[in-house]
Amino acid sequence: MFGFATFCQSCTSNDLESIQLDKRGTLYSYTVVRVPPREWPGRVPYTLGEVELPEGPHVLAEVIECAYSDIKIGMQMDLAIELVSIPENNRVISVYKWKPSS
Repeated sequence: MFGFATFCQSCTSNDLESIQLDKRGTLYSYTVVRVPPREWPGRVPYTLGEVELPEGPHVLAEVIECAYSDIKIGMQMDLAIELVSIPENNRVISVYKWKPSS
């Protein structure tokens, strides 16, 4: 489900192996972004959540479907994929996001 790396970010080796990652994890950390990157297409403020997957990796993505006051470290999160339109080059891309588990 997550994109492929072309090399190891620690040692730069390209001897990599594909593994299956879970679509559910635990919220490890988060922040509320009030000053977004230039040309940010989404709403402001928004929440970025760092989710720890059972296999070990941490994945940073926007948290959706959750009020800031309801976000708690340790809550279970599910992967959501949202299609985002890039009008400058007539493209639609898939973007990873997190939402609280139901």
